[in-house]
Amino acid sequence: DPNTSVAIVTEIRNNISLKKEDVIQLIAPMLPPQLKIDLKNPTLVVFVTVFKSVCGMSVLENYYQKKKFNLVTL
Repeated sequence: DPNTSVAIVTEIRNNISLKKEDVIQLIAPMLPPQLKIDLKNPTLVVFVTVFKSVCGMSVLENYYQKKKFNLVTL
């Protein structure tokens, strides 16, 4: 969809060697060029979480609209 926007959100805990900017610089060139960058209200969010030496990554729709909800209650 030409109106699709994207943002990269990182969460790094208990890891002093990896920086948020490094993660974004690594992932951003891999995104399709037709996606628009929107940091306020993106359609898709590439969510990267790092805890100690373990990394997880997912692509989430409407992240900012749903992040305040408890998944168990939904």
